[in-house]
Amino acid sequence: MYTIRELCKRSGLSRTALLYYESIGLLEAEARSESNYRLYSDDSAERLEKKCTYRDAGVPLAEIVLILSHENSEERDILERTLQMLNVKAKEIKESQEKIAALLHHAPSAEFPLSEIDIKAIMADLRVSTDFAGKKKQRQ
Repeated sequence: MYTIRELCKRSGLSRTALLYYESIGLLEAEARSESNYRLYSDDSAERLEKKCTYRDAGVPLAEIVLILSHENSEERDILERTLQMLNVKAKEIKESQEKIAALLHHAPSAEFPLSEIDIKAIMADLRVSTDFAGKKKQRQ
């Protein structure tokens, strides 16, 4: 059995995080010590390790709760949705990186701050639309 302090050391998580996970059902104290300290079993520690693995992989907390509460019956679907979400985010980050790199490459430092005309010309070179109204429509 592990005290909350030992589980914190083992997992690298704070006491507050562990208590929060307990409050939402991701972690359960198996017993209490004579001093009324929470005690966690090896199973609880393993469950916490699974939770941390999913978190580190980018799975949202609400989805982790589902995975761990349904004996993994939805795990594949959740992981596939998470992968799709991460692919979209990765694409958005790559596009942002390309825009920033283009702005830095095409504008000498003496010309900063860039004018709206400069920005539009640079983005046009990248064939990137800067029509924010159009982007809003695409996102909706």
